Amino acid sequence: MDKDLRLKLAVQKSGRLTDPSVDLLVRCGLKLSRGKDQLICYGENMPVDVLLVRDDDIPRLVQEDICDLGIVGLNFIEERRLELVEQGETELFTEIGRLDFGQ
Repeated sequence: MDKDLRLKLAVQKSGRLTDPSVDLLVRCGLKLSRGKDQLICYGENMPVDVLLVRDDDIPRLVQEDICDLGIVGLNFIEERRLELVEQGETELFTEIGRLDFGQ
């Protein structure tokens, strides 16, 4: 499948949100090929790639259109938004919804 037609989703590689985020994707029916130290997981049954990255990189990856979506804490979204405002730039990301974990 063409890599441009695959959804890229950034998820925290280690920390409080990692397991709940991956579990959410699995509960949605996504089957991931994931090695122990692998930083990219490929959806076996859906055109989705999951990038496992540092949580503070997730807003930047979405801002720079490297990833289409990200699961990250609201604090990281707000910190990145303030940095962009300070630099005179407009954020290209927004909160879509809140999940039932990570409070």
